[in-house]
Amino acid sequence: VAIDADGNYLISDMHNHCVQLCAPKNSTCTTVAGRSGKGDGRDQFNEPGGVAIDASGNYVIADTFNHRVQLCVRGESECTTVAGGHGTGSSGDQLVAPSDVAIDADGNYLISDMHNHCVQLCAPKNSTCTTVAGRSGKGDGRDQFNEPGGVAIDASGNYVIADTFNHRVQLCVRGESECTTVAGGHGTGSSGDQLVAPSDVAIDADG
Repeated sequence: VAIDADGNYLISDMHNHCVQLCAPKNSTCTTVAGRSGKGDGRDQFNEPGGVAIDASGNYVIADTFNHRVQLCVRGESECTTVAGGHGTGSSGDQLVAPSDVAIDADGNYLISDMHNHCVQLCAPKNSTCTTVAGRSGKGDGRDQFNEPGGVAIDASGNYVIADTFNHRVQLCVRGESECTTVAGGHGTGSSGDQLVAPSDVAIDADG
């Protein structure tokens, strides 16, 4: 879920294969993207994941099992692929089950490339992405992830990643090759230093 400038909730309705916009005091939602049902067309999704809203109020959607990220201009019926969409793989124009997306101060897309076990940074007008975290493949090292989930960007422009099946949250300082565990990482459980498959992360006003 993301929140627009008017306080409305943008919700990824995964198994309805669409994106809904819901007023904060009204439980009735409106489909704003994905009106044509499950598929790989320009107004279709296949189990959409994370959503973000850019500086122009447009919607950026992780279209997970179409292996792409879509830009949906507010008020238009069709979306445009801005990352992935060239089959599954590990080249710069490919993603494998992207699970979430965030937008940095320069308008770049930070994408959790779940089944490539890494995080990609993609310029808004260029579908070729660069791996910025998780360059060493699947694992539990400081430059590794195991099916990363949600992503967020802190006030310093650094990346915070829900490393789902390593049961931890990682802080990846922009430009550095290794990340630091900031939550979990002490096995699975319910104590204060443990997590079990964290799926998403957000950052509050106090950081």
